[in-house]
Amino acid sequence: MSLPFLDFPAEVRLAVYQYLIPNLSVSNFSLIRGRSKPGPLRGDGGRCCPAILRVNHQIYHEVVQEWYGSRSTPYEVVLDTKYILFCGRIIPPYVPLPSTIRWVHSMQLCISIQGTPQHTHSHATIEHLLGFQDRLTVLARLLSDRKTCRLQRLHIEVGVNIPLLLSLCKTPTVMLEFLGWNLGPIRTHVRDLQAVEWHLKEQSYGIQSAEFVQSYAELQWIMRGFLDDMRLEMLSSAM
Repeated sequence: MSLPFLDFPAEVRLAVYQYLIPNLSVSNFSLIRGRSKPGPLRGDGGRCCPAILRVNHQIYHEVVQEWYGSRSTPYEVVLDTKYILFCGRIIPPYVPLPSTIRWVHSMQLCISIQGTPQHTHSHATIEHLLGFQDRLTVLARLLSDRKTCRLQRLHIEVGVNIPLLLSLCKTPTVMLEFLGWNLGPIRTHVRDLQAVEWHLKEQSYGIQSAEFVQSYAELQWIMRGFLDDMRLEMLSSAM
C-alpha cells in the first residue's frame, strides 16, 4: 500500500526536497549575457523542480524555506538604474519586489556606483537615478524587517567605473556623497546580520597613467573606509 507524501514525517519530506532545489549559487549571468541556456543550479547536474511549489499550500511553505533559505546557496540580486535582477527575472521600476526575496538566507548584492542628481543635467538620467534610489530603498527596507526577512549573510559587490568616478568626484567630500547616495539605504536600514563581506569590482578600461592611478588611489582609500565602517554597522551586535 502506497503512503501519501504528506503522511511521511516532515524530516523525510525535507530530505526529498533537497534533491529538487538549487544547491549552487543562483546568479543572473545567463540573463545578463543574453544566453538562451541557463547555467546549472545543482552540483549533481540534476534539474530543479519549481513546479513542486505549486502543488499545495503546505508543500509550498515547506519547500520555499528550503529553496531560498540554504546557507550554502547564495542568491544574486543585481541593482541597476533600470531594473532589479533576481532569479533571472527583470523587475522594472516601481514594481513590487518578489515576496521570495524575504526567504533568502545568503545574498550577493551587486551595485554599480551611480552618479547623483546633483551632478547630472539630463532629465532622463535624473529619472533613472531617482528610480535607482527608490529600488535601493525599497530593497533595504525589505531586508531590514527582521521579523519576516531571513537574510543572514550578505556579500556586496560594488562596481566601479574608475574613469567616470574620477570625472565626477574631485574631492573626498563629493566621494562620500556618492557613496551615501549609492549605499546609504543599505547601510542605514540593514542590521544584525551574521556575516557581511564586500569587494570592489573595478574597471579602468586600460588607463594606467601615474596621475590616473594616484588620483584613484585616494578615492579607493575613502571607499574602503566607508565599506569597512558599513560592514561593522550591519553585523549582529551579538557577534
